[in-house]
Amino acid sequence: MTGIRFMDELSAPRRSTILPSELSAQRRASAQITKSPLADYVVAMAVDAPQLELYSHVAADLQSWIENSREIYRQAEAEAAKVTPTVFREYLTANEQTQAELLVSLQSF
Repeated sequence: MTGIRFMDELSAPRRSTILPSELSAQRRASAQITKSPLADYVVAMAVDAPQLELYSHVAADLQSWIENSREIYRQAEAEAAKVTPTVFREYLTANEQTQAELLVSLQSF
């Protein structure tokens, strides 16, 4: 009735975020695997692990907020449908010609 829709149906084509020259450079670099010292791994885990945990919590909170918002929206739609005047229900279920006639008659008031 209100025309509000969530954007679940949206999809966008994926595209590469790496330039072709960077891609070939990465392939060459991966061919020349070098061993990193243990200290590099420890530093990376000390920085990246907490950040990954934070992002996980934020994503879970955002997902629960979205679900809560959807439920509130469904309840509001149900309540609005209960108290909608008959003339509006008739307008929504009518064909285009009848809608135009109802609109003209409503605008004359």
